[in-house]
Amino acid sequence: MVGLLQGLLRSRLVAEELAQETFLVAYRHWGRVSTLDNPRAWVRKVALNQRGSFLRACLRQQAREQRSVVREEADMNADDRLRAAADSTLEERLRAADDDRPQGQAAAAGPPPGPQPGGGSSHRNGWP
Repeated sequence: MVGLLQGLLRSRLVAEELAQETFLVAYRHWGRVSTLDNPRAWVRKVALNQRGSFLRACLRQQAREQRSVVREEADMNADDRLRAAADSTLEERLRAADDDRPQGQAAAAGPPPGPQPGGGSSHRNGWP
């Protein structure tokens, strides 16, 4: 049984697991199965059904993982779009603030007007 499943699945570990499940099903139904003309054929059919169930489960898992990755990428793309929108909004606001300044006034260039600390005052903190 393991050889049959291993040949179909190319995995000894999975084949052993499915063979175990197959024999468990056969054991549970043996009262009815033992009366069949060919119980070995019934057990082989159960093994093939187990293989089909296993492969379907693998496909479902792959589909779930793929949907999860797509969702994560969509979330990341949405975050990137929000950041880009926020950055462009900030840039527009800064440009608008620059446009509103009188001609010749630089944006935050140089010290603020008025006395500066250490500017020659006799006061301890440099303020008059």
